[in-house]
Amino acid sequence: MSTYWGLHCVTCDESTDHFANHGEAAIRQYAQLRELICGGDDFDRLNIEIDGYSWMTGDLDDFWRRHAGHNIMLGNEYGESEAL
Repeated sequence: MSTYWGLHCVTCDESTDHFANHGEAAIRQYAQLRELICGGDDFDRLNIEIDGYSWMTGDLDDFWRRHAGHNIMLGNEYGESEAL
């Protein structure tokens, strides 16, 4: 069964599109890298792309900036969530 995942901010109850079918691992890697540089001057200098989902990078970066420091989790199309 397909399950599409994205990011979900629990603090604001806001989510990205659910774009990555069985893409939990790739989104976790993206999130771990973004956490390392979040708020730093290098945030916009480092382009992080998820294999096969490069078209989502801009949306993910915008979401990450808006929700920096919030409780962000993985969220799927069925309303389930998992820790990053």
